[in-house]
Amino acid sequence: MKKFDYRKKVEKPFENGVYILSEETMNDFAHYLDDHIYKITKDGDYYVEVISRKYSQVVVLDKDYMGEGEERLGKVLLKSYLTTLRDISFKPEAILMYNSAVKITMDEELIPILKDLEDSGTDLLLCGTCIKYYEIEPTIGKPSNMFSITGIQMNADKVLRP
Repeated sequence: MKKFDYRKKVEKPFENGVYILSEETMNDFAHYLDDHIYKITKDGDYYVEVISRKYSQVVVLDKDYMGEGEERLGKVLLKSYLTTLRDISFKPEAILMYNSAVKITMDEELIPILKDLEDSGTDLLLCGTCIKYYEIEPTIGKPSNMFSITGIQMNADKVLRP
């Protein structure tokens, strides 16, 4: 199957993250969307906002420690979990972080582990609202939003919550 080059087919330019397509072009563009998470609105033309690519396996972290009970033990467990993810051959395609989990991107013990995961191809996606709430400036990972985080979870083949 020939790969669809959407850049040659889009009648109107890409504007603010949205492709503007005619009905005829939308049929061709739909093949490109098979591997992506997107939102479509129609108002004469089709307005296609590509949110993210689809992931087969993602890890969701919602706090800066793992499990329930003693928080201090939970921090040790989370470090061990992330180290194991880094060291095994099959890695998740993405780690989604929200709530206090975004703070682990500022933890000096965890930054090298997270950086290794990122360098090996794992996307680190951080809740932008949470980054603002905790007033942090992560040097790793990419800010995201709840629309993307939800879409990725809904479309992933497997979602892991340690």
